[in-house]
Amino acid sequence: DGSMAHLPALTGLVAALNPSGAEALLDAAHRRGEDPGFLSLSLDPATTRFELLKLICYVGLAWVASRFAAAEDRRHQLLAVVALTAIAVAVIGGVHELLGADALYGFYHPEQANPQVMAPLLNSNHLASLMVMGTALSIGLAVRSSHDSRRRLMWAIGAAACIAVAFATRS
Repeated sequence: DGSMAHLPALTGLVAALNPSGAEALLDAAHRRGEDPGFLSLSLDPATTRFELLKLICYVGLAWVASRFAAAEDRRHQLLAVVALTAIAVAVIGGVHELLGADALYGFYHPEQANPQVMAPLLNSNHLASLMVMGTALSIGLAVRSSHDSRRRLMWAIGAAACIAVAFATRS
């Protein structure tokens, strides 16, 4: 019957938090001939449930990452994975720029985005943020004392690629 499809809240509380939403919900309930003892705090319960599921997944991911990072060597592995992800995005963006690509991966033409750099993140601000984070992590990994000179050089090149793409975004 869908009665559990919403987050029940007292009508007064819903009206205080969302007056226009409460009015619309009360109107709809009265038109259906129902007594709205409880109103949904959400005007879109299906999306609310989906967002709640995403939140639970994010918390689970954060918990797993924090447990993984409990050991010192794993902390560096986690940082390296994030830095490598940023470097990979920078390389993809750089290749697209060198080829003068107007489509992502050669086939996806963004309709509502007009990115400065054609890369997996089409929003220039998001791409620049990832590149700055990748630069900082790569520099940190490049100066890590336990790395050999070849690995340090690779991290430095990755940092340079990230900073180049960050500047290219003009963000």
